[in-house]
Order: sequence, then structure tokens, then C-alpha cells
Amino acid sequence: GDEHARRRTKIDVLHFPSPLPQGGKGKRAVLYCNPNAGLAELATGMSMLAGNAWCGDGILPEEEHQCWTDFYTANGYDVYLFNYAGYGRSGLAWGPPSDGGFCAWMCVKWIWGALCTDFKPSPASIKADALAVARHIRGTDGVDTLIIHGESLGGMAAAHTARSLCAARHTAGAAPAPPPVSLLLCDRTFASLPAVGQRLVGAWSGPALALLTPTWGTNVAADFLAAPCPKCVACDSADAMINDASSLKAGISISRELGAFGKGRGRTRPPQCW
Repeated sequence: GDEHARRRTKIDVLHFPSPLPQGGKGKRAVLYCNPNAGLAELATGMSMLAGNAWCGDGILPEEEHQCWTDFYTANGYDVYLFNYAGYGRSGLAWGPPSDGGFCAWMCVKWIWGALCTDFKPSPASIKADALAVARHIRGTDGVDTLIIHGESLGGMAAAHTARSLCAARHTAGAAPAPPPVSLLLCDRTFASLPAVGQRLVGAWSGPALALLTPTWGTNVAADFLAAPCPKCVACDSADAMINDASSLKAGISISRELGAFGKGRGRTRPPQCW
């Protein structure tokens, strides 16, 4: 994206093509936004860790699909994985800019920004990275059917990306077209980070987090509800990290009833969900 070009950020992306023919339905792909504190190579990319995709018919996951990548590619979808800036090879690029201007001051500015003022990963950088990869997939690789699957913290990036892509379509003024996102899947994610802290650490942590990180935008429920595309929430009521009361499912329920995460107050029209 423009922000990545301005800050010279490089995102490391892994592309796993499906062995099945795409047919006449156009190119289909899944953008997987991996959980926090995890590299894409280990989250689901190389079958090093078993996923949780149940195959049905009494077939155990280890006997059929070892991870989400295996599951999607076996069903005819290409899979794109990426590392957020600050993980692996993704991040600010060293070296002189394209105009040739480079000096010691730029090195000092880069180090100061990376350590103090522009630390990555952050909620803003995670969402910007996912959006940049999604735009590249649709624009450069020519994907017609795009599923955005975000797990845990990746759900925050997935919801923001789906909302932004759909908003860009509506503001372009073009003729009516199918949504740029065929499905948004938020998998065991949260309503907001303060909500997670309140249930995981204590009631005091929610206000403390909001006070210490006033610029962090982690309202996943608002992005999910505002994304005008088919969408689905997967949750685990026994999740050890994201308490059921702080899950995206709970945030959506509160929003529908009280308008806490949506636009304005009171009840609003339910979104299109599957």
C-alpha cells in the first residue's frame, strides 16, 4: 500500500497454490492472518503443527488435513500466509531510498523509530500489513474469490481488511459488483484487547490498557459488523486465553443489544452473517 511504500516496509508472503484446477470460476484464494507471537511458517504454513480442522466421517485431522493450509488447498483454494512487520523477514527495509538520498541521520531516525515511536508489531501495523497483502492478492495476482481467515489476533487484521476492501469498492463509484471479500472468517478472536485483559488479568487491566495505549485501535467487533460481506464467527467457550465474555461473539451480542460497538446507541439492523 501507499503507507508501506512511504515507510519502505517489506512483507514476507508465502504462497501455496492448490493442486486442483481452478476451473471456470476464476482464481480462488485464502488470506490467512495468523495468531499473535507466531511465525507464518509455524502457524499453519509448513504442516509442522497440526491444525484443528475436523474432517468429519470419523476421520481424524492427523489422518487427512494436517493444518488449515492443507485443508484449503485440498478444496481448491490457494493459500497466502504472511508475517507481520516485526516477525521474520517482514519489517522496515534497510538501504538507501529510491531517490538515492541516504545519510547517518536516516540510520539514527530508523533506529529511533523502530525502538520508540514506530515499534512493530502494533495493532495499526498488523492491520496495515494484512490490508496491503489483500490488495496485492486481488490486484496483482488476480484473485476473484477471496476468503480472509483470521485466527485470534489475526481476526483483528482480518476484520479491518474486509471492512476496508469493501469500503473502497463502495467509494469508487463504479457499477455494482460482487463484494471483494467472499467470506470473512474470524476464528476464536476477541471483541477488543481491553476486554481480554479485564477477564484474563483483572478488571483494572482494561482501563489501564486504554490509558497506556490510547492510540491502539482494537475494536474488532466494530470492524466485523461494518464489513458488508458474508462473514462467520468461530468461537471456543473454553478458550484459555480469550474468555468467552471477551470473545468476538460476546462483543457482537452486546453491540446488537446495547449498541456499544456499533454506530450510535440502541438496536440496529442485524448484519448479514453466516
